[in-house]
Amino acid sequence: MFLKCLLLLCFAALFCFATFGQEAQSAAKPDSTPAGKPDSQPTAKPEIITTATLESFQRICQGLGFECTRDKDKDGKLGDFIMFRAEGYKVVASVPSPDYIMVANIFTSKLPLDVINEWNYNNRFTRAALGTDGNLYLVSEIITGGGVTPENIEEQICTFRTSLVSCS
Repeated sequence: MFLKCLLLLCFAALFCFATFGQEAQSAAKPDSTPAGKPDSQPTAKPEIITTATLESFQRICQGLGFECTRDKDKDGKLGDFIMFRAEGYKVVASVPSPDYIMVANIFTSKLPLDVINEWNYNNRFTRAALGTDGNLYLVSEIITGGGVTPENIEEQICTFRTSLVSCS
């Protein structure tokens, strides 16, 4: 008897929910106009970068106020990396593939591996590694494949700059 009453109660609850429950929601995205401003224009789509070149990355760095240099090889051709100073440290950047940008710094400090591991555990987006030469390398890869905004690239450059200070 109890089971029949329980089943009847569940069925009644489901029937009431289906009949008087939530209103159907549209699958369409909500209007992007700001509340209270129905006549305003929708916001423009942000610029999306899907590939990088060394030149485009250099322009972003220069836009942030970094003075970039690019050496020439013995034949007079431009090198495949740029250099700039961040927080007093020399930073090297290259674009090994259009899908990502690599930013790196070399400290000549000799640090034990446990200190480097602890730094990696406590920091994000930049990794520290002990090179075979005994130097400390800080490296960050900025992924452009799949799409990223210029502001995101700028933020990742600033995060790397902060990593330089926290590692010194």
